[in-house]
Amino acid sequence: MPRPHTPSTREETRNTIQSYIVTEAKFKYTLTEERIKNALLNNLWSLTGETKGVVLKENLFRLHKETEVPFWKVEMPVRDILKYMGKETTPEEHKKNQAAIRKAAKSIQTKIFEVWNSATQDYWSASLIMNVHIAFRSGMMTFYVADWVMTALLDLTKGFTQYELDKMQRLTSPFSMRAYELVSNSSKKVLSFTPEEIRTWFGVTDKYKREYDFVKRVLEPSKQELDKICPWSFDYQLIHENPTNDKTEVKLYNIYPKHIPRNESQTIIKNKAIAQLPAGGSFGVLDQHVYDYLLNNLNWTKDSIMVNKQTLLKAQDVLPDIMSDLSYLGAKARTMAKPVGYVINSLKGKIEDTERKTKTRTITEAIANQFKKSID
Repeated sequence: MPRPHTPSTREETRNTIQSYIVTEAKFKYTLTEERIKNALLNNLWSLTGETKGVVLKENLFRLHKETEVPFWKVEMPVRDILKYMGKETTPEEHKKNQAAIRKAAKSIQTKIFEVWNSATQDYWSASLIMNVHIAFRSGMMTFYVADWVMTALLDLTKGFTQYELDKMQRLTSPFSMRAYELVSNSSKKVLSFTPEEIRTWFGVTDKYKREYDFVKRVLEPSKQELDKICPWSFDYQLIHENPTNDKTEVKLYNIYPKHIPRNESQTIIKNKAIAQLPAGGSFGVLDQHVYDYLLNNLNWTKDSIMVNKQTLLKAQDVLPDIMSDLSYLGAKARTMAKPVGYVINSLKGKIEDTERKTKTRTITEAIANQFKKSID
């Protein structure tokens, strides 16, 4: 069990809980354990609507919390993990992957992290997930997540996007995943670590003690995989005690995060471009009549429209009659404590429903056309 952190204020405690899960807990995870964690994060990121009871979603992921209990019940499809474990062509490969998931689920529950607030004497201790149940032939993994862990996970998802998590899941090494968590969206030009600190980050404090072995087995393979797959990678430099003699002991590892736009999702690129544009006006991303209706009829502030312009733009593009939807939802929102949030969450649900129906209709039409060709 790791030594507990000891923050002294509630704000510091909140930040420490998040950073501790990020830095101290994850480094011990195997590749399959990382995939379980990232599948959970990816599903949490994708949730729509407010998390009250069962959250409706296109897939089978469900999140539920009773009012009085300090933990969440999670139901997650095993396929969300399996899809990143290689193509299964035989029953033996399927059994092997299922066994690996069961082994990882058992192991991840034994890896405890803890936080202690020295000022308030508050103490937290938990595994990432607990009480795992995989019912035979159900295709579902059920487990529980402590309140404070769930809060940290939900905060953590703000540091990644759904597309970045998908990239992480495709990595074949836990070292690569750890490296990506280190450099992704970094605002710093250089990250410096002592040899002990960087081995702790990668979870190899008892392995690869020679610098040559650490670079060959951990750093270089991670860099090569990130260069090939992910929108963020890194370069590195070993700083020796005597800078003019690379035979002397290594004093620091300098990690230089680098952005690789060619590996970035086109959706991310589009969203970044939209983020630079105003919501309304001559160069606004929203239709003028939509912007004016929000501003003058629903009494939204310009800031509220700006913050939610990505969802509003998607609704404008996807929904057949955005003005009717806004009129109906705006009337209902007047009785809500958070009218803007109600409208936005409702629009997200309508977008998802419309896209699902469109996808189903397209598939149905393709099948019908194929059937028609076969009888012509």
